[in-house]
Amino acid sequence: RKKKGQLVVETGTGEVVLAYDGKIKEGICDVKLENGKVAEVTPAASLGRCTVKRVNDKEILLMEKGAMKWRENVRIYGTDGENMEKTDIICGTDGAEFFGKDEEICAVVIRERAVPEKIRVFLKGKEQEKVTISAKEGFTLSNGKAEKKFKGGKKVLLTADLPWFSHGILTVMGKSPVCIEFADGTAYEYEGILELEKRGENSFSIINELPLEQYLLGVVPHEMPVSFGQTALEAQTIAARSFAYNQFYGNTYCDYGAHVVDTTASQVYLGYSENKTAEAAVQTTEGLCAVTKEGAVAQTYFYSTSCGFGAGSQEVWSSDGTFGGKGKTYLQPKKHGDFQTPKTETEWRSFFQDWEREGIDDTSPWHRWKVYFGCGQLTEILQKTLPTVSNKVVDGNISDLGKLQGISVEKRGKGGIIKELLLTFEKGKVTVRTENAIRKTLSPTKITIGDPVYLQRKSGDSLTGQTMLPSGFFAVKEMKNEKGELTGIALYGGGNGHGVGMSQYGAKGLAEEGKTAEEIIKYYFPGTMVEKVM
Repeated sequence: RKKKGQLVVETGTGEVVLAYDGKIKEGICDVKLENGKVAEVTPAASLGRCTVKRVNDKEILLMEKGAMKWRENVRIYGTDGENMEKTDIICGTDGAEFFGKDEEICAVVIRERAVPEKIRVFLKGKEQEKVTISAKEGFTLSNGKAEKKFKGGKKVLLTADLPWFSHGILTVMGKSPVCIEFADGTAYEYEGILELEKRGENSFSIINELPLEQYLLGVVPHEMPVSFGQTALEAQTIAARSFAYNQFYGNTYCDYGAHVVDTTASQVYLGYSENKTAEAAVQTTEGLCAVTKEGAVAQTYFYSTSCGFGAGSQEVWSSDGTFGGKGKTYLQPKKHGDFQTPKTETEWRSFFQDWEREGIDDTSPWHRWKVYFGCGQLTEILQKTLPTVSNKVVDGNISDLGKLQGISVEKRGKGGIIKELLLTFEKGKVTVRTENAIRKTLSPTKITIGDPVYLQRKSGDSLTGQTMLPSGFFAVKEMKNEKGELTGIALYGGGNGHGVGMSQYGAKGLAEEGKTAEEIIKYYFPGTMVEKVM
């Protein structure tokens, strides 16, 4: 901008004042310097405020302009002039002004902070090859070039090779919820707008955009059984809304033009769902989120069942297996019952073998569980699962290990979750870190050796075909013969899920004790408050 005959350049880290006697147009410009002086100022052409459909490091798709490449050294400025990243430009919003040069985006100025009034969901969390569309009251298919209306009940098969996809995003809208039948045999109804974009030669993505509160109606009854009651569902709604709020700004799936996926990778969303109890929970808590003392919306993680202990976020999520950082103050290890914390592996095993132990989660079938492997059977399973786990959380040569000889817990978190597991083989040792990697590695599913692997639960039933252990809260018992050779391994555990944040069965238990939804949120996320954010 101009200032008393000088040129003031906002760099994102401060102002630089340069002498310049030529004419300038205030705004986004290229500034050419020669011998420390401004030689030339070239304004960039404003493309105006545009709606962002998707964004990645190579290009951005704007509804009004189509796909445009990023210019080298592109600059992105926030509402206060601060430097920002490409992925800070949130999909589905129109609060940014774009500037172009040579048909590329050279700069972006975010004029208005995005607000999560709408959420964009990447259906199935993966691309599709074909789907069948229908709607009871009919639907309209459009691609910006043409539009076609289909009568109620009419089923239309969509595949990636259709000419309709050649003009960009395909939009589906209906007067009533639109039903999508997927190739895997599942079918769900969706409100709002559906956007289909060809991605590969034979595949396309599907994004469902709808108001956040409407989205929650498709989340709450599928994340928590409505039989848990109104209060527990209200707590679940507040947690789900807070989670979605953070996912919106996280922009994790921006390459697909989405904020969340409809699986447990975000939170389960199964489209339009008419349920009066869930609707009442969403309406009663409209706009409410868990908020920290600093005014930020809390990261409200949740899971099915605790074993009696909860884990700290820093004990669970560690991409490099170092468990660095302290974690958020409201996501720390927590005891959920009136009992002492075990100190030794023998005490932990006794704790998990006590299937009569009371706690706020004790009505869950997952409160206690156990599984048994034969030694040869688990050796075969580990030979298959170890190569699939990130090498950042596994130490040891996994190519030629021989037979399993021992398994032991090396490190636990303060809440009891296993952080490191040591596997001893004939030809070496392997350390597996993080609860997710450990649960996947000890997959309770028979491959070829031995009897079926049964996962027995407190409820009395036995499950087979589970791809991973229910939780990282368990203890190990080795079975050996007279020669001291390992013959089998029993795992005694409790809980279901990662263990961070709110236990859903625990929320049910607290609600039955008379706690309110706000009290439940404060219990699981200490130091937070429930406030209207939107």
